[in-house]
Amino acid sequence: QLIAIDKFYSKQKQVSYKFYNIDVINVSIENLYGIGVILRIRNGLLTGKEKFDIKFNIKDQLNSILTSFLTQYYSSTFDFPQEIVVSEIIQDKKEIQQFIYEIINKNISIKTPERGFKKNMLDLCIKNSKLYLKELIVSKINRNEYLPTTLKELQDVLSLQVLPKRIEAFDNSNLNGSNPVAAMVCFKNGKPFKKEYRKFHIKTVKGIDDYESMREVVYRRYKRQIKDKTILPDLILIDGGKGQLSAAKDALEKLDLGFIPVIGLAKRLEEVFIPESSEPQNISKTSPVLYLLRSIRDEVHRFAISFHKETRKKDFILTV
Repeated sequence: QLIAIDKFYSKQKQVSYKFYNIDVINVSIENLYGIGVILRIRNGLLTGKEKFDIKFNIKDQLNSILTSFLTQYYSSTFDFPQEIVVSEIIQDKKEIQQFIYEIINKNISIKTPERGFKKNMLDLCIKNSKLYLKELIVSKINRNEYLPTTLKELQDVLSLQVLPKRIEAFDNSNLNGSNPVAAMVCFKNGKPFKKEYRKFHIKTVKGIDDYESMREVVYRRYKRQIKDKTILPDLILIDGGKGQLSAAKDALEKLDLGFIPVIGLAKRLEEVFIPESSEPQNISKTSPVLYLLRSIRDEVHRFAISFHKETRKKDFILTV
């Protein structure tokens, strides 16, 4: 979506045949993270786009954050429009207009349109800022800055009894049934813990059977964990839908480990399933929780594919 918007900016500079001179501005916030986006339109041409990380206090309301953002931005620019378009009616609008008037000796209107070209540009600006905010949050997840909140949200969404500090994920890989393998990755506090990654050759399943392969590898993994008396995960993630999930749950039950929460993340629609429900969990597609689960799923998928390629390569060499 970000690439599509960038292409829009690069290919369609002419956004209106009217000679509009406006700045379109929106601020998006979530928890303590914020992004401000400004679209500069001069003589009907989209001449620039800027985005800013925003710092604010937890008690600040969106209206006051937007007011502060406008004040800071227009105190540091030399390019002023005839009109400022914002997403909501600003309580301190007169103070901002007076502030700008004292800088350029000119009155500038501040409006919140409800229809037409300006409303369309505002909607684009809002969408843009929300996308950038999600991108920022994902980067915070990767830098371990947003994880305590995300893990707590994951615990709440899935009604887990404990915070899922240790998550183990499984995936199978084969090519037309040949060289079937599986892989497991471990995430601690939301970050890869590669020391605990594991590879498995499928031993008991013939042909293509993802369900039985998943049943086998989950059973083998935790039978060994019980034997070695090593730490068990707070949550198990299966790369797959209801079938793979049921197989994994069955393997855990046979080991008397049915108390360990297990979920499935289906690829096609990025839906999260739990054993107790036939319907996917209600998790927003833009939620940091889903971003975290997807990053774990993508990592185990990558690890399984690389192990499968490695196995096929060795098999090819032996065959030759």
